[in-house]
Amino acid sequence: MAFDFVVTVNSVIDRLPNDLSQITATTEPVSSVSIETWVDEASSEISALFRSRGFTSANIPDDVVGMAKRAIRAYAASESLKAFGLVGNQYSTMLQEYEAIYTKYEGSNDRLGDQVKAGSKGLTRKSNSSPYLDRDMKL
Repeated sequence: MAFDFVVTVNSVIDRLPNDLSQITATTEPVSSVSIETWVDEASSEISALFRSRGFTSANIPDDVVGMAKRAIRAYAASESLKAFGLVGNQYSTMLQEYEAIYTKYEGSNDRLGDQVKAGSKGLTRKSNSSPYLDRDMKL
């Protein structure tokens, strides 16, 4: 079952500086289509993580859904800033927000209580960080 992490392009744009708020389907270097792609990337990663931790669309708590949406928006906004060449403090803050939420659930079985399946191994990675963060920090 898919999780219902509805994150809109406008909710991502709202996280960007005011001068970037006129993004449309055809603007360059960031368009609404590219933002949707970044939302999908983050949604897929967060969904896979939560499935590995025993969550389903039927048992995921509302506060966890809210955190997932916040992480997805932060990731898509950070990618937008990076595409514009704005990789300063705001970019770093948004990427760290995504990473903090991701790692909160990646390695902590006790935060998930009875929802965690016994023996769940989680995602297979060489580190505890998101592959998106690893890629972005090599700028």
